[in-house]
Amino acid sequence: MSSHIKAKYLFTKDKARIVQAPAEGQITAVEIYTKLLMKFKPKSIVEFIIDWLMHRGVVYISDPQYYLVDKSILPQIKQTKDFKYSIDTFDCDDFSFLKKGYEEEYAYTCNKNYAFGIIWVYSPTKGYGHALNFFFDENGELYFYEPQQDRYFTEVIDEWKLMVAFI
Repeated sequence: MSSHIKAKYLFTKDKARIVQAPAEGQITAVEIYTKLLMKFKPKSIVEFIIDWLMHRGVVYISDPQYYLVDKSILPQIKQTKDFKYSIDTFDCDDFSFLKKGYEEEYAYTCNKNYAFGIIWVYSPTKGYGHALNFFFDENGELYFYEPQQDRYFTEVIDEWKLMVAFI
């Protein structure tokens, strides 16, 4: 069964020309795509067809390589858990965008582009979607980051399916 997750590489022309082997502590766009694909692979041909028909599973990657995230830096990034959840005005997607912004602010001070992004998932069994963050740690392992609680974890919950991810 071929991949139901599609990679959309958004490299600008200047970045596409300089793609090279990643340095120590970096991860490539292809590795990011592959690890997300493996985490959200379909369990059956029916699931594959449904995801394909519904255009689910797109990973947008804007740079050819990223620095891995040493988990020890996470407490140094501004916290988001103290913001008040409000339906439609400040809910899960707003938390994930804010956390990504804080991560970018921190990355700017380090002059690094970290492998830290935003991911939208859905649960077909529970009938709801959710937005949160994800990152790849210093060992290249995929982690999810819940910005409403400022905590990270590795396993998907509620049989999550990938809608879209961007980094």
